[in-house]
Amino acid sequence: MKVKIFVSYCHQDEAYLAEDSLLGFLKGLEREDLEFWWDGRIAVGVAWDEQIKARISESQVALVLVSQAFLDSEYCSNVEIGEFLRLNKDRGLIIFPVILSACEWSRTNWLQARQFIPVGGETIEEQYTDPGRRKRLFLEIRQELRDCVERVRSAATVRETQALDKLEERRLPPVSSTVGSRSEGAVRDPAPGRTLIHVQFTLITPDGLRRIAFELKKDAEDDGSVRWRILFQLFERDGKAGEFGDAIVDLVVDVDSELSPKAQAMAMNGMTLPQAAFAMGPAADAAKDSNVSDRAKQAMIQSTLNE
Repeated sequence: MKVKIFVSYCHQDEAYLAEDSLLGFLKGLEREDLEFWWDGRIAVGVAWDEQIKARISESQVALVLVSQAFLDSEYCSNVEIGEFLRLNKDRGLIIFPVILSACEWSRTNWLQARQFIPVGGETIEEQYTDPGRRKRLFLEIRQELRDCVERVRSAATVRETQALDKLEERRLPPVSSTVGSRSEGAVRDPAPGRTLIHVQFTLITPDGLRRIAFELKKDAEDDGSVRWRILFQLFERDGKAGEFGDAIVDLVVDVDSELSPKAQAMAMNGMTLPQAAFAMGPAADAAKDSNVSDRAKQAMIQSTLNE
């Protein structure tokens, strides 16, 4: 997993981004599959405010170079720090403060609440003027930053494991609780304009709140080609009336490529638990989202068939 680090600083402290200073000392970490980004990488002609906000939104760590100029900057303190704090609360973005020079950090709530480096009220410019001692501090910052990156990766692994566990729970409902009917018909005449395979399924999810109608057709077109067509409908039960209303998803997808033999066999042998899991899980919710393109919905359904 590539970890993205946003470097937040005031332009008066730009010297710390030089190859012979702090960022130059840290850049070797990029060989460990992480990336540093700062506004100096914005290309000419690009809207800088939009680019900065977009980069913050996709970062996992904020390396914040703190000075009085930084704290006095409206953009740094309000826009960038505001976004860091929001993302820290929403998804755990790590804020990594480095105190460059004397500043009123004790009057800043977000700094008061966090461990920063150097510790003990020290600053780089006051206590680390000796080149050797400063490099020793840069090494400590590098090691601490690596630890942060490892925490990010460990947390991501835990989230992935939890997501897979939840998916497995959806995939393995008791068979007796999946109520449904299945009918199929197959016409083996390959004449143009005829249906070669026609399979239909209807399932009710174990909680009884969703009904899924799934239809798979293999048609011979007039030009001699063969096309698979998927018809997918999702119904939700009305909590008050207790009846299923109109379809909340009514999707017809033409599949451009031939389904795999495994997918064909699964379709002909009946809807299996992975398909039921698909209908009950996030993919069904995405299918209801008008912002999800039909092409994306097609990919989700075809992927499910090929599981």
